[in-house]
Amino acid sequence: MPHVRILTRGAAAFAAALAFSALGLATAAADPGHGEHGWHGGPRGPVVVVRPGYYYPPPAYYYPPPPVVYAAPPPPVVYAAPPPVVYQPAPVVVAAPPPPQLVCRDSGTGAALGAAAGGTAGAILGATSSHGRHQWAATAGGAILGVLLGGTVGHAVDALDQDCAAQAVAYGPIGQPVGWASPYGTQYQVTPVQQYVAQGTTCREYQANAAIDGRWQQVRGTACLQPDGSWRVVN
Repeated sequence: MPHVRILTRGAAAFAAALAFSALGLATAAADPGHGEHGWHGGPRGPVVVVRPGYYYPPPAYYYPPPPVVYAAPPPPVVYAAPPPVVYQPAPVVVAAPPPPQLVCRDSGTGAALGAAAGGTAGAILGATSSHGRHQWAATAGGAILGVLLGGTVGHAVDALDQDCAAQAVAYGPIGQPVGWASPYGTQYQVTPVQQYVAQGTTCREYQANAAIDGRWQQVRGTACLQPDGSWRVVN
């Protein structure tokens, strides 16, 4: 009996193998395409279809940069030309000049040039000449006497002194000294030495003397006529 069981079990296994093989052949016949894709039987799972994916980048937004604002440039630097430097020589000590034939007086309206007492200047000027007070006369006369007196202490310059110095340079006859006495006691003489025209400008060289503490000192310079009718000391 034991042998019969073994044979019976082997036959059953063999029969099952044949049935399984037949099932595989039947399935392959029903779906021949799987044989081409390497499927060799067994239960089929769900079919998954993989489709190509698409990438959508996020939208890019362009923000323009803020406008560049240029500040206005600073105003140009204007360099004013410095005033010309006028170098004046220091006064020199000279001998006492002879008494002048022309004198300068206060006419009440300004400096007046006229003949000295007993002199012959009347033939030169004809009569007392007064040109009135002018701002330029104070400036020019102050420049002449300022150099002449230098830093002398105790010698003030009166407005009449300034007017007389300017009038003597501007209107005195060439070569004729014009003298006067300051209210402060200082003696002055201003002589126009030479007149010439340079580049259309009339200029006069002058010589100015002053007696300070009993000693006469002298300076020389040049004044030129300006377009407005004033005279300006140039050196």
